Amino acid sequence: MVGTFQSLSLDPPLVTFCVDKSSSTWPTLRCLGRFTANILSTEQLPVCRALSRKGEEKFRGIEYEESPLGTPRIPGAVAWVDCEVLSEVVAGDHYVIVGSIEELVAGQGEALLFRGGKFGEFTLWPTPASDGKA
Repeated sequence: MVGTFQSLSLDPPLVTFCVDKSSSTWPTLRCLGRFTANILSTEQLPVCRALSRKGEEKFRGIEYEESPLGTPRIPGAVAWVDCEVLSEVVAGDHYVIVGSIEELVAGQGEALLFRGGKFGEFTLWPTPASDGKA
């Protein structure tokens, strides 16, 4: 579980996320040199809550499938972003990780979001009709 995950670059395709220095999971991923960002669906709130706990017990009972990179993909996610770790920067009490996207797979459903201390979902707003003006 990370506090932020975002697109960094389209060319080349890069993402970034921040992880607390006290994370017990990041050292394993650092050694592996790759990761999968699982974009959970609104139905996966219990999975999100389990994975946000501290310690190794958070993985108990979490189903997953192996990606082509050998990283865990959680079934039912809205999307999976398989990445190679490109760089790591120390920033205060966090690490800022940059990943090179190797594969992006879209699933189905509404994405689960966390904002302002609350969980919610992403809603698309209609695009205004073009009036021919630039």
